[in-house]
Amino acid sequence: MITNQKTKHKYARYSTSDFDKFDCLKVSKIIYLVLIFVLRGYLVWLMSVSNLKDKVGVIQWVYPEPSLFYLSIVSGSIGLYVLLILSLRRPDAKTWVKTSWRNIRTILLCSLIFDLLINIAGYFYWQLQ
Repeated sequence: MITNQKTKHKYARYSTSDFDKFDCLKVSKIIYLVLIFVLRGYLVWLMSVSNLKDKVGVIQWVYPEPSLFYLSIVSGSIGLYVLLILSLRRPDAKTWVKTSWRNIRTILLCSLIFDLLINIAGYFYWQLQ
């Protein structure tokens, strides 16, 4: 039987520092940056909730039009799903988590496109009023 040198194990190029405590590959920093961008409405909301003196001031400073804040919350809903998948990602995870994780790049791309379309539609709607 001839062994082929090209058929190495698919994780052979990774070291032990590339894995987390659940024996899964660590997630790229780009995914975290995209998540922060998509979930910016929720992050602003959390900052405003933690501000005990002026709960609405932070939201009004970042989103002068309240409807744009609500649109950002709606467009970030797909990001919440990605965050759920990230937190449930384990070697013994359910089938739907593994299937969603295989498609995480497509889901993130769709969330960015959805966020862009929501913001463009909101911008033109309120500029035309």
